[in-house]
Amino acid sequence: MTDSSIRPPLISAGVYPSFSFADLYELADLFDDSRIDTLWVGDSHLIWRECWTTITALATRTSSLRFGSCVSNPISRHASVTASTLATLQELSGGRVRLGIGVGDSALRMTYGRVAKLKELETAVEMIRGLLRGEEYEHDGSPLALARVAPGTEIYVSGSGPKTMAMAGKIGDGAIVVPGLIAARVEQAFAAVATGAAESGRTEAPRRLLWIAFAMDVDRKRALEAVRPWVASVLRHPLPFEISEELKEIRAAIRATYDFTHHMAGSAGHASAVPDHIVQEFAVAGDPDEVGELMARACALDVDEVAFVLMGDDQLGAARSLVSALATYDGVRP
Repeated sequence: MTDSSIRPPLISAGVYPSFSFADLYELADLFDDSRIDTLWVGDSHLIWRECWTTITALATRTSSLRFGSCVSNPISRHASVTASTLATLQELSGGRVRLGIGVGDSALRMTYGRVAKLKELETAVEMIRGLLRGEEYEHDGSPLALARVAPGTEIYVSGSGPKTMAMAGKIGDGAIVVPGLIAARVEQAFAAVATGAAESGRTEAPRRLLWIAFAMDVDRKRALEAVRPWVASVLRHPLPFEISEELKEIRAAIRATYDFTHHMAGSAGHASAVPDHIVQEFAVAGDPDEVGELMARACALDVDEVAFVLMGDDQLGAARSLVSALATYDGVRP
């Protein structure tokens, strides 16, 4: 449900680092002097620039902007490597780094042909958190411990289906979900998170992060085309809410043609299966007036943070559009 009394969410941005560092630097500088809390960076090493290297470069030139991976996985890097990366970056950035992690998608499907099992995710998160606290683990008969620690580092767990959402409720400081803009779907998704938290004995559910695509253009068709590949990616996954027969047919068409080498890319042919009216159920996209309305709808949902994912061939331009749109929206927490 929506509720005007709900405290306005933190506003963050997501980026898939497929463009030049010159533009990435300008984007980070722009966000560092804005209302954006965190820049979440995509983590798929074959199709984008390497996530943690990118975050390191951007952290060194910013002072307040936080950074996170969205999302890493438990297989590409050993949990101890991820923990050490986080501890190092917390020292470098002054504590401005967060971890987003899930069972994996394009990075694992293209290298291993599978995503991680839920138990692998759970084990990795437990080890990362423990190592960051200074705890020791045994691995193949040898003790593992970090020379530097960073207790309190936030670990957000991403997922789409109800089982992964329940795992986020069990082990995550926060849960990253992609249910779109319809309030009933958002509530169903986070109900699965709350169930996982309750079943594990937690007294409070993890913080709620809504991950949603963003594109604004005076030509609304261009904006819709920019986010269509993102919506296609969302719809091919298991979803933690009831879907219509139309969505089932669209999902089947996407799954039959999905090409991971064009994951989230404008060149993705599989995106053509998603009609315009479905696009705007799952993304903040359109002309400036439409974006203003959709942004207000996203920020009125019962979530703690909204991350607008920059889409299109000009992500720096999308970043400028996001900052411009936020400047006219009074509901954003400063």
